[in-house]
Order: sequence, then C-alpha cells, then structure tokens
Amino acid sequence: MKKTYTITFHSPTNNGSFLQAYALQRTLIDKCGVENKIIDFQSDKQKNLYALFRPIKNKLDIIKNAVSLLHFRKLKTRKKRFQEMQRKYLILTDEISTEEDALKIASSADINIVGSDQVWNSKALDFSPVYFLPNIKTKKISFAVSCGSHAKKELINDYTDYINDFSSISVREKSMVDILDFYNKEIYISNDPTMLITMNDYFILFDKKPLIKGEYILLYSMSYSEEILKTAKALSEKLKIPVITPFTTYSTVKCKKYGIKIKYDAAPDMFLNLIYNSKFVLTNSFHGTAFSIIFRKNFYHVCDQGADGSFKRDDRIDDLLDYLELKRNISSNTEIDYIKNNLFVNYENTEEKLNLLRKNSIDFLLQNLED
Repeated sequence: MKKTYTITFHSPTNNGSFLQAYALQRTLIDKCGVENKIIDFQSDKQKNLYALFRPIKNKLDIIKNAVSLLHFRKLKTRKKRFQEMQRKYLILTDEISTEEDALKIASSADINIVGSDQVWNSKALDFSPVYFLPNIKTKKISFAVSCGSHAKKELINDYTDYINDFSSISVREKSMVDILDFYNKEIYISNDPTMLITMNDYFILFDKKPLIKGEYILLYSMSYSEEILKTAKALSEKLKIPVITPFTTYSTVKCKKYGIKIKYDAAPDMFLNLIYNSKFVLTNSFHGTAFSIIFRKNFYHVCDQGADGSFKRDDRIDDLLDYLELKRNISSNTEIDYIKNNLFVNYENTEEKLNLLRKNSIDFLLQNLED
C-alpha cells in the first residue's frame, strides 16, 4: 500500500480548514485505498496568528486581545474543541514547527499531496514556501489548490520552478489555470475536498439535534462586511426570526451592532449543526457556500459591490455557483422583498453536476496515486 502524506492548512481554528483536511483524508483512505497522514506542520507564524492572545505588534492586536479577554472562557472552549476534533478525526504525523522538519517527513513518502485550501496564496498571513515542497524528489501532486478569492500571477511568480516540479496539478478555481500557464502539462480543475464526500459522511462529526430552539437565519462570514450585516438584519426583520453566527474571526464582534447573536464557542461540530438545522443561510464565505450546497439549504451569497454597483467577483465562490448553475448572488442593495420571495433553492439538477465533479476529482486522485 502506497504511503502518502498531505500538507495543507489543517490546524488553524478555521472550520473550512479542518473540514477540507478531514474530507480529503477520508477520500484518500476510503476511496483511493492508500495510507495517508497529514504532516502536522504548525509554524510559529501560524500559531501566533490563531492564538487567543497575540504578540502585540500594532493597535489591532491590542483590540483582538481585549476581545479574547472579554470572551476568554468560550473562546478557550472553542480552541480546545478544535484541537480535540483534530486529534480525533485527523491522522497526523508528530507535530513540527519548522519547514526543514516538514520537508524531511515529506521526503519519506511514496507520494506527497499538497492542498487543498489557499496554500499557494503567498499573501496569506500563515503562508510558507513549504507548501510547494521545494527540492523534494518524491512524486508530488497538488489537489484543488487555491490562491484565494482573486488569483494573480504575482502570488506565485517566485515559485514557478517548484511548481514545474510537480507530476500533476489540480486547482480549485478556473482562474488558477490562467496564472499557471507556464506549467507544461495539463492542469485539472477539482472540487473542494469538502465536496468529495456527502452530507451523510459528515454526520459522524456532529449531533444532528438542534442546538438552537426554533427557526433562525445562519450568518456565516470571515469578514462581516457592512453589506452582509445589513442584509442579515433586514432579512431577520422581514422574516421575524433571529440571526445566529458562529465566531470565526475577530470581526465577528461587529455583529453586536446589528443585534446578531454570536456563538463564541463554535467549533466545526457546532458549525455543521448550525447549518444543518438553519432555516436559511447568508454567507460570503466559500465554505459557508459549499456546506449550504452539501446540506441542500436555502441560501444566498452576499457580495461586496464595486463603485458602479456591480457585484465584486469572488473566484472561489462564483466558479462553484456558475458550474452548478445556482443564481444566488445578492448585495445589501438587493430589494428585501426579492430576497424573501426567492428564498427557495432548486437543487433538482445540482446533485447530478456535483456527482460528476466529485467523480472527476476522485478519478484524478486515483490516476495519480496509481502511476
């Protein structure tokens, strides 16, 4: 049996990071029949980024530390729950913190898999060149790698030689294909790992019993823009049901201004429960969108707007919605009556398209793991 290692963003206190790592590993083991461990690379930079109390470098760090102090007990519970789920549901190597040690582990694999998530986004605050596996001589493939919401060639210009050393590459967004035009082999588009498995496969991670009594709108965001907060408040008033949001980043505290209840202790199990039991989902997050689709929820992607009033494109979300032919983009300027009258999402043709993308993505893995 081939020994494979995956290197990805798996350890941050970020629901999408954990769930994509979980789904890819389950697919590699259960559907591809290989041994797999995730290289437990946790750089000091990444640990500081997700620490409850950050080293103070600027005024923003002081504000974030103050929020952590104010909600310390619940945020500590959240972090502990993330760590428990990582240990329980992910098969990991020993924890390491240096690029040298990560590459040493990678060099002992039969095949290394990079991705998914924004591991090739060199502007990410926890980015490391280790995600290109420089100078590793074993077979290397990428799976559904991303450069973020707006892929630009400048993000990878310094790493083209490392990328050309990969045996095969799959990316998550079509825009990635254009910026990798220097790669001399075919580039494949794969779906995000979270969509490699089905809704039933996630039930092992959470109790389906509702955590919130009664109907509610789930707001899920990483940025909590004014657009999404205004839309959430207006829809809440129109439907006469509350809005609940799980803590994701320190900008979550902006929800207080709009009367939105924050679940500060929410880890991936609570995130899945809240989506599964919600009446409706509002999101500007890729994984908020992905899990709305996986759980077949009524939802909208709330877009930021350009100066001319047009929707700003998010490559990650819009590529997925375009492929599935789901017209779910709105903004804070969208008439609230339109939103209320078009809440229902027709998933009649979605499952067939999603199954095809899932099959093609797994076929990519099988082909490159067997060669």
